[in-house]
Amino acid sequence: LIILAGIIILLLVSCTGTVLAREDRLVNADDPGSSSGNDNRDAIGPGNPLFGLKVAMENLDETFTFNDTQRVEKQVAHAQTRIEEAQRELDLNQTRYADRALELYWQKLNQTETALPKISSTSTGLLHAQEMIARHQTVLADLNARYPNNTGLTRAFANSQELEQKFGEKTQMRFEQVAEKDNKTTFKAVNLKNGKQNNATGNTTSLTGSSGKDRNESP
Repeated sequence: LIILAGIIILLLVSCTGTVLAREDRLVNADDPGSSSGNDNRDAIGPGNPLFGLKVAMENLDETFTFNDTQRVEKQVAHAQTRIEEAQRELDLNQTRYADRALELYWQKLNQTETALPKISSTSTGLLHAQEMIARHQTVLADLNARYPNNTGLTRAFANSQELEQKFGEKTQMRFEQVAEKDNKTTFKAVNLKNGKQNNATGNTTSLTGSSGKDRNESP
């Protein structure tokens, strides 16, 4: 039991470090050279024997988050981690491990979609989670362009569009991507009822990637 507790503590520290590193990339996202698909090379990725335990710890964290909106935010954040892992594996030409991360991304989005009807449309944090999904699409579009004919990426992009649409039905808002100077990308929240546009968070994309290309699927 002591050994098991020690392993759990080590994994929690590792997961915390990964989250902090992702937040650091978000803070420094205004510098195009500060974020790279090969960041966190030593992170526990799909090819690591401890990867399954890492994902299990994330799921456990979600299970013990009793606020529905906060749980959805964590699910979306963990889905973001799967994209980052898939990107690293693709950059290393490890398609098998990238496919594993993308499969888990799909599963996490399904969990989020299942939980969405239970949440009030006015819940704090719901709009932020929707914006994160919109940001996923920017990176997935870029990865689709860089790695064409990858069915996992194609499905992940389509799934993110579908989930964002579900969020939009809930919040009556959608996010539009706006390219600004210095390669920055911001997202504008648009009210579906009256078309009024609001600045969302003003943050740049939280994941590595350039502006997404148009796809046939509607967001």
